Amino acid sequence: MKTFIHEMGVIDKTGRVHPVRFKEGLNVVTGKSSTGKSALIEIFDYCFGSSEYTVPEGDITNNADIYYLYLSINDQTHVFARSAEETSRAFFNVEPEYNPDKISRAYFDRKPFIDIENFKKYINTLFLSVGNVETSLVAQQYREQKASSPTVRNTVSFLLQHQNLVANKHALFYRFDDNRKAGQVMDHTKIFLGLVDQNYFFLKQEEEQLELQEKALKREQKAHENARERQKSQIEPILRQLYAEMGLDTEPVSIDRVLNQPAEARKILNEVI
Repeated sequence: MKTFIHEMGVIDKTGRVHPVRFKEGLNVVTGKSSTGKSALIEIFDYCFGSSEYTVPEGDITNNADIYYLYLSINDQTHVFARSAEETSRAFFNVEPEYNPDKISRAYFDRKPFIDIENFKKYINTLFLSVGNVETSLVAQQYREQKASSPTVRNTVSFLLQHQNLVANKHALFYRFDDNRKAGQVMDHTKIFLGLVDQNYFFLKQEEEQLELQEKALKREQKAHENARERQKSQIEPILRQLYAEMGLDTEPVSIDRVLNQPAEARKILNEVI
């Protein structure tokens, strides 16, 4: 997955657009305290479907009408937006290419804002192609529920690298108040990095089934070996006694042949007798 944010910004209640534009590569946002630097992360998170409106209170929240993201995902350009007032709905649109003059207040009147849950389902399909992340169907039976699938909300903790994280070798992800969610994001990191796809999880399930079959065959083999040893311990003394009573110096049929080829061994013994 290749993603690039062209710009993010705010449209105020008078219709003025306040964009922050980015270039490919490392972008450093600097400025005095309380000028809105930290708000960029919150705007990004909010436009990605956050259920909480966490943009810091101040000039931005007092004047904001719409927050938006203008980004490319795998060479397809999209615009995501959320209303500052109506938090239960969101906006998306597909553009042929990035045009810095495209965004205006009227732009967001061309299409209706949709329910936030449908919005998250839509952007999920853009960022994630993996739905089934079970590696063990046996474990699923014991859990009685499926493993949590990756969501676009989990990718936010992966995508946002706060300055404190960049400078901290002990932390990799952003915003982990919930240990359960932390574990999910860590489990799904291989998906976010593009190291695995849906086929990986299907192969892991197939691997588990083959391992179970292998264990079953080994148990069956062990059972056959035990049965063979019991038969050998029962038959071998009788066979030796027979040869001794017949006065034979050599064994016309070995015990192994009796066990491995019983029909042929019986025919030979009948001829000898």
